[in-house]
Amino acid sequence: MSFGSPACDYGENNLDLNRYLSVHPVSCYFMRMRGNALAKSGIFDGDILLVDRSLPPTDNRLIIAELNGRLLARRYRRNAGKIRLQAEDASSPVIFPRPEDQFSVWGVITSVIRKV
Repeated sequence: MSFGSPACDYGENNLDLNRYLSVHPVSCYFMRMRGNALAKSGIFDGDILLVDRSLPPTDNRLIIAELNGRLLARRYRRNAGKIRLQAEDASSPVIFPRPEDQFSVWGVITSVIRKV
């Protein structure tokens, strides 16, 4: 005699991760996290990030930025018109983009996917 799985009553039917995670599918992309700069926010090396280019980088959001040709995942801080890119580990310095730097925000991190 076999028994059904107790989880059957709680299963999702036809879960579409694109629909579930993306509010703006045309402006979203996935990228893999390298390093542990955002570990205190629960984002670790190897995680897959969903980044939305249509969202504005507002204070305290997690973002992907390009600084002088290098991609960074950081917390965006803006105070009195001054931008600060802040990692959440002690080994990474706070970055203050200068006017002569090539700096742009690629998008806002909206979701994280991780295998367990």
